[in-house]
Amino acid sequence: MTQWIVHGNAGVGTTQGPVVLTAELANYAIDSNGAKFIHELAAGVRYGRGALVPYASYAFTFDLDEGGSSAHSIIGGVEGTF
Repeated sequence: MTQWIVHGNAGVGTTQGPVVLTAELANYAIDSNGAKFIHELAAGVRYGRGALVPYASYAFTFDLDEGGSSAHSIIGGVEGTF
């Protein structure tokens, strides 16, 4: 029995003043006696350059196989530098 996992991704980002924007596409191919492909689109925003920097991101994970299942993730927080 052969099992393998392949992962590939690409992302871009830009800084516009105090705002940082990012986007990413990730793909996974998993074979456990039948190939399955999973994809993820994600975007993020970060604001500020001080001691506290708020951020938010969104990710959409999906597959195009039978049933086409999907999941949504929303993440937010504050990073601190002391």
